[in-house]
Amino acid sequence: MELLNVNIPNWSDLAYWRPEAILAVTFLVALLGDMIARGRRIGVPFGIAVAGLVTAGSYAVADLGTGAHTVMGDLIVVDGLAAFFRLLFIFTGLATVLIAWTSEEIMGERRENKGEFYALTVLLTMAACVMAEAKDLLMLFLSMEAVGLTSYVMAGYMRTSLRSTEASLKYVIFGAVSSAIMLYGLSLLYGMTGSMQFDGIRAGLEAGVNPFALLVAVVLVLAGMSYKIAAVPFHFWAPDVYEGAPTPVSAFFSVGPKAAGFALMIRFFYTTLAAGPDAHASASLVSQINWPLLMAVMAAATMTYGNLVALRQENVKRMLAYSSIAHVGYLLMGFVLLTDQGLQAILFYLLVYTLMNLGAFFFVVAINNHLKSE
Repeated sequence: MELLNVNIPNWSDLAYWRPEAILAVTFLVALLGDMIARGRRIGVPFGIAVAGLVTAGSYAVADLGTGAHTVMGDLIVVDGLAAFFRLLFIFTGLATVLIAWTSEEIMGERRENKGEFYALTVLLTMAACVMAEAKDLLMLFLSMEAVGLTSYVMAGYMRTSLRSTEASLKYVIFGAVSSAIMLYGLSLLYGMTGSMQFDGIRAGLEAGVNPFALLVAVVLVLAGMSYKIAAVPFHFWAPDVYEGAPTPVSAFFSVGPKAAGFALMIRFFYTTLAAGPDAHASASLVSQINWPLLMAVMAAATMTYGNLVALRQENVKRMLAYSSIAHVGYLLMGFVLLTDQGLQAILFYLLVYTLMNLGAFFFVVAINNHLKSE
């Protein structure tokens, strides 16, 4: 009896996964530095986090244009899309660390040591990078849970704040429900196609499946991913979490996990429904589930609801939360036809959105430091 044909990861995989490896080491060293320097040198964990993020970013830039490579036994793919999101997440993590360093809400008026915050930021950055590189259902789910669990801890970082604790609890509840829904959809896809690889799922779908079962599976998976990006009607957690979490955390949440969700949607839906040499088969799969109508309705509802409700807000963080929901609607328009032009528009919009949103939250932190009000 033959053993299972399993691709076992080896050390050569690290040649294509250096930024993530550096971030993992930075997370551990930042925690160690926090324990050693606690109460004495508050700049040690901060410096470790900044140095690690900058180093990881440098390697990510150096790896540009090296082509596509599979890592960890075909669970992960490092390609141009992964490189784009690597740089986006590392920049977001670095900006969050710098924003937190200037925030009295995180550091306190006495400039206390908050090394665990910087370590968690680095960990969330690494998890988001892995989420953008997943090409297997197992890695898809594990990376989403890694991002989710780290986010829950960061949302409740201010342990003495009732709002922060409430935000973390709501995030956990909504996250658990959405994960269960998406996991059921993934299990349906695996049952229909017999594969956990995105390419294998596509081949199984092209071989012929029940259209209604495919629609149910896609809707369930889309529901789980819509929670991650805060699209209507799975947006309910976002305003309360953004308001209750510390402002630097809200800044990261508005970009990091949201962009990771879009990266996962691009990787999954463009591979299983749009990619492939057979254009007729792609059109057939999309038409079976009426994908353009589904995405158009979701995009229109998300952008309209987010903008209208944002006008009524008196708290600036809640206003930015609803504004980010509206931006999700604009981004979803790029998924309507699953074309290359749509993908280019999504990536460009995400880049501009990241810069503008982090800048907005930086000013919120500056105002909060002076006025002690949101």
